[in-house]
Amino acid sequence: MPGKKVVVIGAGCAGLSATYTLRKQGVEVVCFEASGVVGGRCRTEYEQGYEFYAGAGSTEPQWATTFQYLKELGLLDRVYSIQKQRYAFVRNGKMRTVFMGGSFWEMVKAVPENLRFIFSAIPLRTYTQVLKVFSALNKYMKLIDTKNHNFDALAEISTMSTEEFVLKHGGPEALEYLFHPFLALMVLARPRDISIAHPISLFALMKGMRSLEGGMGIITDGLYEKVKDSVRLNTPVKKVVIKDNKVVGVETKDGFVEADQVICGLDAVLTRHIIPDLPEAMRKPLETCEYSSTYNYQFGLEKPLIDASQTPFYVIVIPASEKTVLDMASLGNPSVEKPVAIAMTRGWEDEKLAELSPEERRRMVIREVQKLYPAFPDEPVVTKVFRWDRAVNTEAPGQFIAIRDLLTNHMNDVSGLYLAGEYLFLIACTEGALATGKKAAERAVEDLLQERL
Repeated sequence: MPGKKVVVIGAGCAGLSATYTLRKQGVEVVCFEASGVVGGRCRTEYEQGYEFYAGAGSTEPQWATTFQYLKELGLLDRVYSIQKQRYAFVRNGKMRTVFMGGSFWEMVKAVPENLRFIFSAIPLRTYTQVLKVFSALNKYMKLIDTKNHNFDALAEISTMSTEEFVLKHGGPEALEYLFHPFLALMVLARPRDISIAHPISLFALMKGMRSLEGGMGIITDGLYEKVKDSVRLNTPVKKVVIKDNKVVGVETKDGFVEADQVICGLDAVLTRHIIPDLPEAMRKPLETCEYSSTYNYQFGLEKPLIDASQTPFYVIVIPASEKTVLDMASLGNPSVEKPVAIAMTRGWEDEKLAELSPEERRRMVIREVQKLYPAFPDEPVVTKVFRWDRAVNTEAPGQFIAIRDLLTNHMNDVSGLYLAGEYLFLIACTEGALATGKKAAERAVEDLLQERL
């Protein structure tokens, strides 16, 4: 398609997905990335033989775009299912564990542990409350079309937070011991900050978890290898220029670059910033998009903290009432030579954490982990920290309706402009970014072909 210049902004999941899709269709494209690395919130970094996941390490088997790319990039052999899992729930500063998966005899051996968990980790009235909440959730889960990803039936309750819904239909223990830990683990946010549409969609769609050797960053690395001659690192886009309701190009540090089409693969906040002339009907929905934040600490350990034969996967989940700055912690994979433990901080503790120096903050996080797991070392071999001001789109109350209106009525309001990013997908995940990047590129190709006819 000669004579047409396409610009992609951002070399994260959405931008690389769009660039890859365009390149497969023979479209000339340049992708501008502000930083010196690709992958954005989904990449893998290496230090002293340790693998550190800047973003997710797992995905779900129902995600079509993710598994399409894994297949095309020859990475399917890196996918594995976690068979044995142990979760530790914190209550009054102490951990109670539950064992899941494993063989029949392993589950039999775990019966005493699991019974202790049932009767001591969580107040008994919690179970009744959870059943009541899921009975209410199930009414809406039956109305949505998961096959075609049609969630319109959730519109009527999407302005209600998860906290409001759970308290209305269940009770405070269900909120404290199930919904807060679950959503903190998935979204790094509190139930009060998340629309009830988000967990309903999660529960309706989930078909298990799949982990990847190397984390989800192996996908962005693989996409980059396919398109790296089209990617310009350390080249921030200052502004997308629109004239007469049509894209004409982008302003970069090196000057103005003409473009017939622009695909913006940034988060909603940055998208609003670099497209100041975005029409109100497109800008307003983006203003409803909110994000969780975290300090993602990862520690390279000299030796495993846990026995690989007993527990290959060990995660600590923490109810809201516990006095800690931690959101969750993972004690590392003991089956690898270089195990890495992970501790993520609560975004709502940012003000307290920001007052500390980097070393004071690191020491605080280590002390908090040691309160839960005293065997954690005072000085890990390597400390890596990823700070995310905008970690995960929370699907705040009100976002569902606003974004649905954008997708249905206003995505074509500016000729030549295409939006991509997880905020356009009901569930905040890497699949959302990959899928919307691919879709934006496919729309761009369709428009290019239409112009040629």
